[in-house]
Parts: sequence; structure tokens; C-alpha cells
Amino acid sequence: MSRPLVLLGAIDGHAATVIAHLLEALESRELSHDAVATFTPGPDDGPVRLVVVQSRTEKTAEIVRVCQAIRANPALADARLLVALDPDLAGQYSAIRAAGADECLMVPASAGHVEKLLQKLLPAED
Repeated sequence: MSRPLVLLGAIDGHAATVIAHLLEALESRELSHDAVATFTPGPDDGPVRLVVVQSRTEKTAEIVRVCQAIRANPALADARLLVALDPDLAGQYSAIRAAGADECLMVPASAGHVEKLLQKLLPAED
């Protein structure tokens, strides 16, 4: 039986490690932004539960484009979308939420904060 997936788009190494550790029941895949946006699961893949992308130096229009492309991908229709933002890009928050992000996370963030946010996005299944 395939494990559900979490797709990590251009996430820095530490954040990817923390997220993968906290979501060890899910299979993690690290991809580029465009590879995440056009992702099509293979026959042995489980459902995508979470997509995490990180905005570092991108202009607002670029990360909004990525969010919109993820939301337009039928294979990701049921996935939650989390965008990690560097503090100097906090002004992108409203535009990113309007583009379909479920939550934004300012990075760096403590493991405890990331854990609480992931629990909110992916509540335990009964």
C-alpha cells in the first residue's frame, strides 16, 4: 500500500528535514517549484496530502504563479498548500493566500511552531 505524499518545492535543507521528520508517516519528495506545479502521481504513488513551497527571492508575481499552478493541477486538488516565506517577504502574505495557499509560515521557524501548523493543516485521521 502506498503512503500519502508530501511534496516539498524548493525548500531549504533544514526546513525540509524538519517537515519530513514531523510527517514521517508520509513519503516526502523534494522537487523544483515547476515540477511540483505539474506533478502527476504514478501508479504506485499515494495521494498528495500536502504541498510546501518556499519563497525566497521570488517576486510576488512568481510565487503567486506557482500557487495558482498548484491549485489548477487536478492531481493536487485535495492537497493542502503551505508557503514558507523569508521574513523580508512577509508583504507577500495576502497575495499568496489569495492565490490559494492554505497557510504561510515565516522561516526560520522552530520545530514546535512547524509541528503545530502541520497539525492544523493535516489533522489526525480517525
